Amino acid sequence: MVNTPTQQLIHDFVSSYWAKNYRSPTFREIQKGAYISSTSIVAYHLDALESRGQIDRIGDHGSPRRIVPGWAKAAIDTAAVNLLGKKL
Repeated sequence: MVNTPTQQLIHDFVSSYWAKNYRSPTFREIQKGAYISSTSIVAYHLDALESRGQIDRIGDHGSPRRIVPGWAKAAIDTAAVNLLGKKL
């Protein structure tokens, strides 16, 4: 399935944010950076991107969740394997 323009904007923002800051953006940062009116709309589109495997959200709903683009997830997994000698 093809991303909507808003989903593509969010995906691009998350990817560029990761590349510049080496951490996940918050919902508010995504809202501001992608010019979206509310965090609930951010959540809706993140759910769609996650269901298509374009991002991962790591952590449970009771704690801050990392929003990770696919390329960063692969790098994190590789670093964990190299650092610990096993995949987490």
